[in-house]
Amino acid sequence: MMEMALYTQEGDVEQAALRIAELPSVGIFKQDSNELVAFEYNDGLGLIAHQFVYPEYRNQGFGKIVEIIVSQKNLTELGIRPAKTVAVSRSKAQTMTRKSGFWTQV
Repeated sequence: MMEMALYTQEGDVEQAALRIAELPSVGIFKQDSNELVAFEYNDGLGLIAHQFVYPEYRNQGFGKIVEIIVSQKNLTELGIRPAKTVAVSRSKAQTMTRKSGFWTQV
């Protein structure tokens, strides 16, 4: 899964594994092959982050599903009101965030 990240550096795989093991995260897998379709996890500071949907599964609502579930888990498991950041350079992600109706820009 880390091979799909835009920017990675040494230690990122271990850090992601720790976050997935210790903090709220969600993955969607194909039922017949257990292939990972989409995922999102907590960034370690209480923000939801690192959402990814593999290209062949995009535009089917999987990103929205993982975002909602991770947000619910942050609230129920950590008592943290869901929050996220989107890089200024990620115009498509910014547009999707605005259209979702779940988020307020600050």
